[in-house]
This record gives sequence, C-alpha cells and structure tokens, in this order.
Amino acid sequence: MFSVHRKESEKYFDMFEGGAKLFPNDPVNDMALEIRQSVEIDREVLAACFERHWIPRVWENPSEITKFLGRYG
Repeated sequence: MFSVHRKESEKYFDMFEGGAKLFPNDPVNDMALEIRQSVEIDREVLAACFERHWIPRVWENPSEITKFLGRYG
C-alpha cells in the first residue's frame, strides 16, 4: 500500500487532464449509447434476428413484426 497526499493527487490529476489522457473517449462507446437510446430498428437487423430465431416465431416473417411494431410503437 502507498499513500498519496492531496497535493500529489491534484498534480497527477492535472498532468493526465482529469484522466482523459489515461482513458480517452472511445467512439464505439458513443455509438453504443446512441443505439441503446434509439427507438428505431434497422430492417436488415430485424430480418437477421428473425432468421437466427432470436425473435419468437409468433410472426410468419419480418414484415409482420414491422407491422406489429408500427401499430404498438
């Protein structure tokens, strides 16, 4: 274990720009956040999920899912 005094801590905080130099912004994080907050689904993604059986088979095809989602938001 080691001790760091407040003055030293502030020095390193400033030296690394508040951690930004150590942990730079990752553009993928921004894209992932945008996708999570989106209320839209790409038709190709929907079709791929349907083909891989990641969507329950209560619908016959992706267009039925699209209609359902359109009706109920």
